[in-house]
Amino acid sequence: MVEHNIVEEKALFEIAPGLKRLQERLWTTENMGSVSYPTAAHARIASLETSSFWFRHRNRVIGTLINKYPPEGPLLDVGGGNGSVSLALRRYGLSTIVLEPGMDASSIAHARGLTVIRATFNAEMFVEGSVSAIGIFDVIEHIDDDLQFLRDLRKMMSRGGLLYVTVPALMSLWSSDDQFAGHYRRYSRHSLRQTLLSAGFEIVALSGFFSLLVPLVFLFRTLPSAFGSRKVEDVDKALDHHRSEQGTGALMERILSFELPIIARGHAFPFGTSLVAVARKSTN
Repeated sequence: MVEHNIVEEKALFEIAPGLKRLQERLWTTENMGSVSYPTAAHARIASLETSSFWFRHRNRVIGTLINKYPPEGPLLDVGGGNGSVSLALRRYGLSTIVLEPGMDASSIAHARGLTVIRATFNAEMFVEGSVSAIGIFDVIEHIDDDLQFLRDLRKMMSRGGLLYVTVPALMSLWSSDDQFAGHYRRYSRHSLRQTLLSAGFEIVALSGFFSLLVPLVFLFRTLPSAFGSRKVEDVDKALDHHRSEQGTGALMERILSFELPIIARGHAFPFGTSLVAVARKSTN
């Protein structure tokens, strides 16, 4: 952990020299804009991240692809929330820096031993062309102009830099859960591919995951939302699906684990309730 922190601090001096240090491993800027996300959810989510099969499987999918397509330097986890993904990637031997505007979420990430920038993303805080790897894990669906956001990320990335992405998939699965979460959209493989290409990235890998959850989400979230019998209005309701019994959650994780070796071999699932992608900054 200490070795990671040293690497990350050195990287920060190179990629964002104008940051202000608040304390060890915690940095900030003056830019603290608003975010389309229910901020009260962070502490509740933190209590579920280690037990929820959803978070554990997502982290394993991300880790599998990062092992296959490793970055050259520390990964900047933009909109990194409580640091759940960054913490998991540490176990894969990767140094990470969390960029998170939320006070609660950034404090939780910092308490977990991670290096944190408490700020709303702004490309101007980084040296242009200096960042070799960025992760945006369930982030761009919260951003109205996702294309401009991706172009801003590309501007700060080094030549050949890698972008790792996860997003919710399939507008046909839209529900009141998406509305409560502050989503602007869900993505198809085609729409995510086209958005990344339009932003100046080359697609390295793109796959669905949580493939077996598609009918379950449709039956228990999408249809009830469409008929008005499901309306998510608070954090507890939004997080219900993460509160499975320990045995049930472990079983779901084992069942879904069949996706990992397939993704690791470079194959893609045509569908899933989520998508994962690796993209490279185009040199054109």
